[in-house]
Amino acid sequence: MNIALILSFDGSDFNGFQVQKNAPSVQACLEKSLSILLNEKIKIIGCGRTDTGVSAINYCINFNYTVENLATDFCYKLNKILPNSIAVYYVYKVNNEFNARFDAIDRTYKYKCTLVKNPFLKHTHLQLSKLPNIETINDAATYLLGTHDFKSFSKVKTEVNNYKCTVLESHWKLYNDELIYTIKANRFLRNMVRAIVGTLLDIGLEKREIQSLNHIMAAQDRCKAGKSVQAHGLSLEMVNYDKTNWQLLQSIN
Repeated sequence: MNIALILSFDGSDFNGFQVQKNAPSVQACLEKSLSILLNEKIKIIGCGRTDTGVSAINYCINFNYTVENLATDFCYKLNKILPNSIAVYYVYKVNNEFNARFDAIDRTYKYKCTLVKNPFLKHTHLQLSKLPNIETINDAATYLLGTHDFKSFSKVKTEVNNYKCTVLESHWKLYNDELIYTIKANRFLRNMVRAIVGTLLDIGLEKREIQSLNHIMAAQDRCKAGKSVQAHGLSLEMVNYDKTNWQLLQSIN
């Protein structure tokens, strides 16, 4: 039986999603907890990698379970075993061929900045010392819409066949003292969002011209783009799938 879980995690407690040697990861924590609860070795597939400090909402994983039925209190018990930094909300039975990573239609990320010093936001927001020009960074953000080669915004040593991504949404919004960037695309490259945010902030702070984005993307050179912003302001907000054949088994609601 192929099971999909929808969950959230606070990335500040982990060195990213993927299993790493001698460092805590979301994947390792979930696999250990599931193996204990289900009394068999469980290996999971996540919808994507996240860097150290990056959080996620509505993150999807899937795994195969040899038994055809789950206990009615599976979700409740799993949340009891998991640390407070991870919470599972929905449990689905999915097609045997379903893969949380490769079957995703699109993903949405948000990057959050704060304009005031707030100790309660230190793990979730980037503190800015100056407000960038909102109109300028929104104009710049529209340059990313559509299908482009994003090699200039990607880590060089990454296992991909190409660097083309189709960006469906790209915009900034100011909410009082909070500035949030939203980007939605069919796929993302390693470090892509953080590099884009760093470059857009440079433009909003008049360190670069808007037109430089065209030259940056055409160069296909990571050195041409801005510095990557800190990971803790980034969160994966949504991953969309075709859920036609998904069967909801349990939820915490």
